[in-house]
Amino acid sequence: MDKTIRNTTNFARRFKAQQIKELYDAVYSSVIASFSVSILIFYLFFEDIQSASGSANWIYLVWVITLCRGIDGYLYTNNKYNFLNCNKHLLRLEILTTLGGIGWGLIVWNYFHILSMEHQVYLMLIMVGATAFSTTTLSYSLSIVIPFMLTVLLPLEIKLLMEQTSFHTGLALLMLFYLVFQIAGTIRINKKYLLKISSQIEFKIKEKEYQNLQYAIDQHGIHSITDVQGNITYANDQLIKVSQFSEPELLGSNYRIMQSDEHSATFWRTMWENIVQGKVWRGKVRNRSKDGSHFWLDTTIVPFMNNEGYPYQYISISTDITKLKVLEQQRTDEKNDALIQAKVAQILQKQKSLKERMNEVLELLQQGLETPPETQQGIFLVNKKTQKLFFYTSYGDAQPILHNKHACFDKLLSLCNQVIGSGEISVLAQCQSLRINQGYYIIPLMHHSKVLGILLISTRPDPQPTDTRLNTLRYIGNLLGMAVINEQVKINLEKGRQYAEDVAKTKSDFLANMSHEIRTPMNGVLGMLGLLQDMSLDEQARTYIETAHGSANMLLNVIND
Repeated sequence: MDKTIRNTTNFARRFKAQQIKELYDAVYSSVIASFSVSILIFYLFFEDIQSASGSANWIYLVWVITLCRGIDGYLYTNNKYNFLNCNKHLLRLEILTTLGGIGWGLIVWNYFHILSMEHQVYLMLIMVGATAFSTTTLSYSLSIVIPFMLTVLLPLEIKLLMEQTSFHTGLALLMLFYLVFQIAGTIRINKKYLLKISSQIEFKIKEKEYQNLQYAIDQHGIHSITDVQGNITYANDQLIKVSQFSEPELLGSNYRIMQSDEHSATFWRTMWENIVQGKVWRGKVRNRSKDGSHFWLDTTIVPFMNNEGYPYQYISISTDITKLKVLEQQRTDEKNDALIQAKVAQILQKQKSLKERMNEVLELLQQGLETPPETQQGIFLVNKKTQKLFFYTSYGDAQPILHNKHACFDKLLSLCNQVIGSGEISVLAQCQSLRINQGYYIIPLMHHSKVLGILLISTRPDPQPTDTRLNTLRYIGNLLGMAVINEQVKINLEKGRQYAEDVAKTKSDFLANMSHEIRTPMNGVLGMLGLLQDMSLDEQARTYIETAHGSANMLLNVIND
């Protein structure tokens, strides 16, 4: 309720201020007209005036009042606080205008009877013209224009009736009709003038509200207007700032100047079908700025329809949600990367060949990192002797990347060599490979501080690696490096076991051969000693033969062992 009262009071104050301004805007023209008419009367009726002693003084009165009106207009024009002094200005206008009317009325009253009939008609026409002119300059206020008309014309009406001739009576009757119709017309004009002022104030209020609303919208978010073809006709400072295009570059350009490759043709077709039918469309749109970076806008597009029901322009109001999208993507990447790490570790523990396990890892990275279908993932190992990369395995035909000459071959090879030397992940933003513009992650396969190879992953152009993504890739590189080392250790152990078995077999064969070769002469020695034992020998000789036979048996047992 209080707000309504305040708004009504404010409107009335502004209305009165505008009304007074319109009245004062005509002051100077009215002053010039008054001086001109008074001088015309003075010189036109000079001879008649001179015949009546003291009659010229009334012209001076009109001049003084007209001069006061001019001074009042000057004071109003140079007053900075007119809005606060409406009542005072209106009162001054009413007083000075009424005094001006009285001055002209006195001229009519004092001059009419001394003028010739011809000059009386001239004076009546001049007064009628003065009141008609007042209608165009003073009709913004009935409290000013009607008193002025009455003070000017009523003395003339009375003078005409006082002449008591049929001619003057006819003129008086015409004057009466003129006065009535002039007042009625003045009232109609006053209503139009006041309606004009009211419309102007309402328009200014609405214009100010629109400007405030537009300012608030511009401060809050991104605001643009396009025609039915999507050509930009207005772009606020926020859009210029976030898109990095200048205003001349945006105006007249199609909105596709900021379109990214994030959304499908179906997405855009659905949007256009909605707004062409006059429906409000809402959606989250990924755009591309002038430097190639991307920004997200939560956008509402409102179509404006003409009388035939067809859109003639679209207004887009958006909020920059790039930071929110980055946070959402980070949370998604964190969950996804944690899952990838667990799956990679699980795959590398399987009882399969190293190449089979690595192929499964590459397939998982293709799906888990959401890279485009045309991208390639490959693993290249370092040759121990030459320290050069050689192709090991791939997913998505990655072998040609480092083996065929193409536009980004030198860049990739140089970065790979840097990664081998530094052991740090490298990112290539854009590279034209196999007629496809891509980005690349180059990840070292690490074991302690030694680089065993390279994991090469192609991505969309301009990848934006977060710390979480880089940590995940670094972790996967370490796992793959450990798998390579384990495979090498396994191969070396297998070689060592085979070598030991070969050595043991060689030793066994050697001992078997030696046992066979020594046993043959030993059997001859034992046989001969046995024959000697069967012969008749003295006691000492027999003792010697038995000792030799026992020693030979002991040696034979050693050989058998």
